[in-house]
Amino acid sequence: MRKIGLILMALSLINCASAQLRPIAPPRTIETAFPQIVRADAKLCIPIRFPIPYVNTFAQNICEYYEGNYQDGTLNLVPPVVFFVDVDYKVWRDTPFDEFKFHGNTFSIAEKIFYSADGYVIIGAIPVPGQCGWDDEAAREIVIGYDSEFGFSPDYSLMTKTKRRAVITPNRCLVTLADRDVTDNLTRLIERFMDIGANKVDELVPKLTNFKQPISHLWEVLQKPIKLDDNTWLTLGLTKLSGGQILVNDGNPQFVSTTVGLTFSPEIQTGHEPVLSPVPLPPLKLEDCAPGFELHPEVSFSFTDLESKLNNGGAQTTFQFGKRKLLVNHTRPYNSGQKTVLEVQGKLRAARPEHPRNRFFSNIAYFFDNIFYRKSATLYVVGTPSTETVSHDFRLANIQYDAHTKNIIRRKAAWIENTTLLTSLENTSRMSTSAKLENIKSAINTGLTKSVDNIQISSTTTSITPEKTFIYNDRIYCRYKLVIDLQGKYQVN
Repeated sequence: MRKIGLILMALSLINCASAQLRPIAPPRTIETAFPQIVRADAKLCIPIRFPIPYVNTFAQNICEYYEGNYQDGTLNLVPPVVFFVDVDYKVWRDTPFDEFKFHGNTFSIAEKIFYSADGYVIIGAIPVPGQCGWDDEAAREIVIGYDSEFGFSPDYSLMTKTKRRAVITPNRCLVTLADRDVTDNLTRLIERFMDIGANKVDELVPKLTNFKQPISHLWEVLQKPIKLDDNTWLTLGLTKLSGGQILVNDGNPQFVSTTVGLTFSPEIQTGHEPVLSPVPLPPLKLEDCAPGFELHPEVSFSFTDLESKLNNGGAQTTFQFGKRKLLVNHTRPYNSGQKTVLEVQGKLRAARPEHPRNRFFSNIAYFFDNIFYRKSATLYVVGTPSTETVSHDFRLANIQYDAHTKNIIRRKAAWIENTTLLTSLENTSRMSTSAKLENIKSAINTGLTKSVDNIQISSTTTSITPEKTFIYNDRIYCRYKLVIDLQGKYQVN
C-alpha cells in the first residue's frame, strides 16, 4: 500500500508540473490620444412678433379732409413768363383705404384723393382768378400709394423703408379763366403730406420694435459657465446673432414676425470652473435660423471599477463541461490597443458527471480523476468596449479567447471552449450608466432653462444615442449624443 501511495503521489506531481495553462499575455498599452468631438454649430431661434398699430399713422396723416391755402411758383413755363399759384384748396378722401394689404415683408396702401381749388394764377404781375373742381365743377382726383418694406436696423430693431408711389392723375386741373394746368402744383401739395406720413412711420417703427436691451442681457447671461456637477461645466461659446426673414400678416390683429437666432459652439468641460473672457454683442447678421442643439457628454470609469464589477458583482465562478470544471479565482481587466483584455485566473478540476450511467463506477473514476486532474490556468479573453443602443449601458462585446490562449486550450483543455465562460464574462462586464446620464441630462436642461427680462428659454432632451466608446489613460469612456429641443420665446411688452 505504501508503494501504491508513493506511485500515486509521483504521478500527481508529474501531472501538475506538465499541465499548467499559461499562454503568453497580450501586451498592455496606454492610450494617450483623446478622440476629439466633431461639433456642429448649435442654434437657438427666438420668434418675435410685434403688433402693427403704427399703420394708423398713415391714416392719421392722410386725413379724411384738409383745407388751407397753397402757394407755389414752380410751374414750368417758357421764360421770361413768371407763373405763380395762390389758391385755397380742399382735399378729402373716402374711407377705408382703397388698398391696404400685407404681403411678404411689405405692407402697401393706396387711396384716391379728391381735391378742388379756388384762387389766383398770377402770370407776370397780373393775377388771374380761377377755379378747379369748385362750386358746381366736379372734383378732381389723384391716386396715391405707399409701399413700406421691413428690414433690420443695425441697432437691434426693425426698420421700414417707405416709398411713395408715383402719383396718378386720372383728370387734370385747368383753372377756368386762364385755362392753365395747375395739376402738378397741387400734386406737389399732396406729395408733401404723403412724405410727412412716410417719414413718421420710418421714425416710429425702430422705436416700437427695439429689442437690443433684452438680447444684450441674454447674450451676457449665456456667456456664463453652466455647472453640471462639481467637476463638470457646460460652456455655450456664443459666436453670432442673426435676424431671419421678416413677414407681415394680413389677419386680425396685424403683426410683423421674425426670428432672432443665437449661434453657439457648446462644449462640456471637466475640472475647475472655466474662466471666460466676455464677448461683446456682435452686429446683427441677416441669416435664417435653423434650430438645432447637440451636446456630447461622456460617462467614464476606471479599470478598477470594471475589475470590481467582474469579481464582486455576483459573477459566476464555476464552469463545468462533462467531467471537467473551471473554478475562476479572479478576473483582471487591462487595456491593449483599444481592446479590453480580461486575465482570468483559475483552476481546472475534475467534476462529477451530472447524469452518470453507473454511479458506483462513476464515483470511483471521479475519486482518482480528482486526485490527478489538478491544474492552474491563466486565460486571456479579449473584448471590444461598446455601449448598448437601448439601455445605453457599457459592456464588452464580441468577447473571445486571445489567439495564443485559444491555441493552448485546444491542445490541453479543449473542453473549456464548450463552457459558458465567455457569455458570463460578457454579461458580468455590463456597467450601468443610466443614473449618471439622467443626472447629466437633468443638469443640462435645468442650466439651459432661462428667464431673462422678457425672453424665456426652455430646454428638453429629445434623444440620447451612443456615439463612441473608447479608452484613454486607463479609463473607459462612453460618449453620447444628446439632441436638445431648445425653445425661445419673446414677450412683447
